[in-house]
Order: sequence, then structure tokens, then C-alpha cells
Amino acid sequence: MLSLHAFCDELQEDIGVHLRIYDLDDLRGALLPDAQGRSPRGDLMALDRLLAT
Repeated sequence: MLSLHAFCDELQEDIGVHLRIYDLDDLRGALLPDAQGRSPRGDLMALDRLLAT
């Protein structure tokens, strides 16, 4: 896991980002959404959708 943060002037707070890279074997059930409808893991298309919002 790579974790970093940077200060956002617009929000006046530190924003944290956590990047995890998993083996293909770790994908079983990984794309299932949580109680808020978010998936903690995704593919490149999921990242593109997230960045587009």
C-alpha cells in the first residue's frame, strides 16, 4: 500500500490517497459494493468513472 497526502487550498485540509495493488488471485468478491454502494477495488474503467465525477 502506498499512502500519501497533500494539502488542498480549496478545501483548506489535507487530502489522503491510498493506493493498493492486489494480485489477480485477490479479486474474488473484491468488486462487491459496500453498504454505501462503493466498491473498494476496481479496474481501470472503474478508476476512469471515479475520476470523471
